[in-house]
Amino acid sequence: METNQVDLDRIKNSWRPNPKQAEFLAIPHSIKEAAYLGGAGSGKSDVLLMYGILNRWHENPQWKQVFMRRTYPELKNEILGRAREIYSKLGATFNKTDMIWTFPRLDQYGSGGMYTNSGSQIFLGHCEHEDDVHKYDSMQIPLFTPDEITSYTEWIYLYIAFERNRSP
Repeated sequence: METNQVDLDRIKNSWRPNPKQAEFLAIPHSIKEAAYLGGAGSGKSDVLLMYGILNRWHENPQWKQVFMRRTYPELKNEILGRAREIYSKLGATFNKTDMIWTFPRLDQYGSGGMYTNSGSQIFLGHCEHEDDVHKYDSMQIPLFTPDEITSYTEWIYLYIAFERNRSP
């Protein structure tokens, strides 16, 4: 069994979805937009951090996710620690300047099955002001996971979710 698979199994065994999270995770992939609603502590952020991992999309080197909160302090205070706990166990490295987790993939040149951190990416983004949506204009975003969606303006959500969201 590959090292990455062992780590994924360990994460799956240590993180158990609550019933509402399991219901959210069971939504067919053909559904392009879904909302997970609930109060503080209901598991919204955790299920969004885990979504691509549980579906093994992080194993596709071209896959990207943008996990977004409205402000940088919200990311720093609530999300960075949770992401580090999950993603570092899978061998991902974190670029603090760009707020990007990059996952390992098998070396494309076939050098003995070595892993390189040039694979899929999870961007921890924020969009405090409406003009901030343009930071994402050049991105191809297969998975956009806005957290605490009630804090966004309709313009921010619609622009990123429907103008930038597309599959590689």
